[in-house]
Amino acid sequence: MGLCEAAEYLVLKALSNGVAVDALYDYFVNGVSPRDISIKYGITKLQLRGYVSRMLEKAHSSYRAALYMKVLYPVVKKIRPVVICGNDYCICGLCSEKVSRERVERHIYNVHRDIVASYLEAVLEAVKEEWNNNRMAR
Repeated sequence: MGLCEAAEYLVLKALSNGVAVDALYDYFVNGVSPRDISIKYGITKLQLRGYVSRMLEKAHSSYRAALYMKVLYPVVKKIRPVVICGNDYCICGLCSEKVSRERVERHIYNVHRDIVASYLEAVLEAVKEEWNNNRMAR
C-alpha cells in the first residue's frame, strides 16, 4: 500500500534530519520551485530530486504524493530527529554511536527498526483517527 510506504519513508527522514520532510511538503503541496527549496533548506537540487523520486516511487503518482504529504505532514512534523550532526559525523541520540552523515538513515533503520516501526504505527493511527473524525463531522 502506497500510504504505508510513504509514511515509513517520511518517518525515517524525520528521525534522521527533518529537512527532507519540509522540502517535500513545499514541493508537492505548496508548489515551491526546486531552486527556492534548495536555497531555503540548504540542500542541493540533486538531493531534492532524490527525495522527490523516492516519494513518487512510494506514492506511484504526483497526485497521490501531494495527497499523502497533506495528510502525513502534520503528524510526521511532530517527530524530532534522533541524531545530532557535526561537520563530518553524527551522534545517534538513541545509542550514542558515531555515524557518518551518509549512513544515518541506514543506521536508524537497521539498528533502531523497532523505534521506526513504533513511530510508523503512531503516525498511521493518527491519520486513521483524523480520517474518522472528518467522516463523522460530515
